[in-house]
Amino acid sequence: MTKMYSQEYITKKGIAFDLEVRVIDEGTKKPIKNASVSINGKMFRYNFINDYYLVKAMAGQQLVVVHPGFVRGACWEIERCVEELGLKVLCLPTHFMDSIGQWRCVFDKENDPIFELANKYKLAIEIHPYDGDKMIKLENTNWRFHLIWMLAQCGDAYHFYTLNGMQERFPNIRTCFAHGGQLAQMNLGRRIQGFDGRPDLFEGKTHPRKAVGHPNIYFDTLVHDTDSLKLMIDRQGSNQIIMGLDDPYPLGEMESDAQSSYPGKLLDLAIERKLINEQEYHEIWEDNTLRWLFGDDEQAKKDLVNKILS
Repeated sequence: MTKMYSQEYITKKGIAFDLEVRVIDEGTKKPIKNASVSINGKMFRYNFINDYYLVKAMAGQQLVVVHPGFVRGACWEIERCVEELGLKVLCLPTHFMDSIGQWRCVFDKENDPIFELANKYKLAIEIHPYDGDKMIKLENTNWRFHLIWMLAQCGDAYHFYTLNGMQERFPNIRTCFAHGGQLAQMNLGRRIQGFDGRPDLFEGKTHPRKAVGHPNIYFDTLVHDTDSLKLMIDRQGSNQIIMGLDDPYPLGEMESDAQSSYPGKLLDLAIERKLINEQEYHEIWEDNTLRWLFGDDEQAKKDLVNKILS
């Protein structure tokens, strides 16, 4: 079934539009199944994205993608993907545009139902930045949004995740911040200074120190140099670091003796420079990643390993 709607029509008729979930009929409070929607000339096929990830799951990737701007539809899709497709990982953006055109952090209070459901299903969560060029009014030149602002977006999301104490409020979810949450590591001192110096701005919030090294917060290795990796290990502990591949790898794969220049090389350099030992090396590749994916579910870990090896 194909339905052609303008954004104005959807707003007037009260149909919640979600770019990566489904079209919701507010009259019946149910999703319109197998619907395609055209908005501003763009076609979106609902359910397709997550059904695609079911195919990817056969190769070990088990990902649920939803748009947090439409909470009810996002929760329906999470429920469908877990109950019907058996997917295990929830992928969310650091920021999103809401229905009135305001950019918001994914960890705003209004999105708590998404995390309550993820907590119920004990999902792993991946937080990744997108759309910096739409959020920030700067000329898109020299890859600034990919190289600079993505890291700022991750740092901002981590800021609100930890201020809202979500690692304690939702103890069954395990959240990983992409690209090492890089600004989150080097900006810790400034956040603590601001929290302690202006408590009037943080009433009811959780101190930044309480999140450091928390067992439910993970970071990937995609920081591209050993100095940044060392800071992350020193602050968070190697147990909270998982291997990052960024596949397909957009920054370019080339030979470079000085720093990480393709996925996996950073850990080889870390071994060479004695930042980690052999056990930590293998844990980052396997044990930590499995713990992020499945928590304490040992059978699920074994099932995935067997699927990959078979």
